[in-house]
Amino acid sequence: MKIIFLIILSLLFSLSSVAETDEKIIIDQVIEAEKTENFCGDEEIDDLEKSRELSQVLAMPTEEIIVELSCNFFAYQGILAYIRYQIDQQGSVSMTQFKIEKYDAKIGKIKEEKTILGVVLNLNYQDNSISHLTKYRGLSDIGMFYRYQVDLENNKLTLIEQRERDESHIKPTQTPEILPLPDQWPLVYAR
Repeated sequence: MKIIFLIILSLLFSLSSVAETDEKIIIDQVIEAEKTENFCGDEEIDDLEKSRELSQVLAMPTEEIIVELSCNFFAYQGILAYIRYQIDQQGSVSMTQFKIEKYDAKIGKIKEEKTILGVVLNLNYQDNSISHLTKYRGLSDIGMFYRYQVDLENNKLTLIEQRERDESHIKPTQTPEILPLPDQWPLVYAR
């Protein structure tokens, strides 16, 4: 009985190692392609090892992969790009960058950008959405919250809602235990 358990355990470990290896290969291919495709826009990847460490495969459906490419990382958040990585039936790889929508309150319009500053809060596979937070400071008590619909047809993160909380919303009596969560901050834009 103990031997069967050890065999099953070693099989599970080897399967997870293969998946981990595949993710590393995919991330390396995306980082290499960034040099010619300019996924990071005006940002250059300063530290390749840090980029490899912080980049991740967010979704791995059958033939579709979404890679979150860490272009640069600062004190508590990074500049991120989202890349659709596809393998066709002949084994050829293609990569397409997702456009990222943001609402610009100054002009009252949606803009499309190549990258976003912040961290991913949640990837929801049921409704195919990503929640994202751009922190204005390390406490994460103020900033910009985005919720996106992943649009595979148009290679776009379509903005569903955008919320913002700045220092003017903080009352002196509020402690970190009673601060509202980012998805409860004042609404800036909703589709």
